[in-house]
Amino acid sequence: MAGPHVLIPLRALDQVMRLQRMGASFETRLSLVRQLLRRMHTERWRLNRAHFALDTEGCGAGVYTARGVNSD
Repeated sequence: MAGPHVLIPLRALDQVMRLQRMGASFETRLSLVRQLLRRMHTERWRLNRAHFALDTEGCGAGVYTARGVNSD
């Protein structure tokens, strides 16, 4: 019997990383990450490690949650 993992096909990068999907103000893929991290730091978002399980070879899964100031 298979484990609880569900395989979901990934979308192509050219579909996911289009500027119109990310917002016109983001000039590059990295500027999105920098802006998000800066905002998370400024607004003092809370990060929580909800689940983390690795085997001896370093394979596994980690789930983190991020809560901003307006999160419920």
